[in-house]
Amino acid sequence: EKVKLNGKVKEYRPNGQLHYEREYMDGEENGLAKEYAPEGYIIRTTEFVDGVQEGIIREYDEGGRLLRAFEASNGIPKGAIKEYYLTGNLKSESIIADKQRGMEKLKEYYQTGELWREVNVKNGQRHGLFREFYKNGAVKTIGDYRDNERDGTFKTYFSSGQLKTEVVYEKGAKITFKTYDEQGFPVIE
Repeated sequence: EKVKLNGKVKEYRPNGQLHYEREYMDGEENGLAKEYAPEGYIIRTTEFVDGVQEGIIREYDEGGRLLRAFEASNGIPKGAIKEYYLTGNLKSESIIADKQRGMEKLKEYYQTGELWREVNVKNGQRHGLFREFYKNGAVKTIGDYRDNERDGTFKTYFSSGQLKTEVVYEKGAKITFKTYDEQGFPVIE
């Protein structure tokens, strides 16, 4: 009969350095598992329930700062995948909106924490609404993508909110282009 592990188990590299710390109950991995870099710091923590990844998976840099975090259910990532700047501020957030259609929303942030841009993604390509923001929260650019190409009207704005450019695209090709000054008057070119 096979022996079922119970309790904390440590696995070492051939050179004797700690590689993994895992917890077992009745032969199944349960609880928090830790993975260590060859230099000795924790690079990943993973929660397990009955041998399957369930819960938050966190990845760290050599200084112990959180780089990435996401939730797994039955070993498969779900919900939001978050990446962080070394300061600890959120860098990006990828939210799985419709797994069957490959849809997700990607949000990226300035290092100081303000929303920088957001775009819908389908099967790894920009598809749908795209918005970019100034640090003050005002819209800088807005438009639509279809299959990773600009499609439809793209508008850019001055930080004051005044329209700066208006470009119409069709399958990535520029059809019309208008430019405005900061008072909203068309610029003659």
